[in-house]
Amino acid sequence: MHVLGDTLFFTLIWPNDVHRSLIARARADASFWFNLAQAIEFSVLAVLTFINASRARGSASRRPAVQENL
Repeated sequence: MHVLGDTLFFTLIWPNDVHRSLIARARADASFWFNLAQAIEFSVLAVLTFINASRARGSASRRPAVQENL
């Protein structure tokens, strides 16, 4: 449903919206560059987080199992 909604929005609504101009028709403004920088920054942070989580999971699986005496 989300993909369908995005497809409809970006193909039918966005091109005809007078308040939003396409970058292909207009120049990229400060808001575009700020959002692009945010996307790059958070993408790098996500990749680093996934790498750290993978390493933590790998080191946890190599530890010997601890048996508790009940």
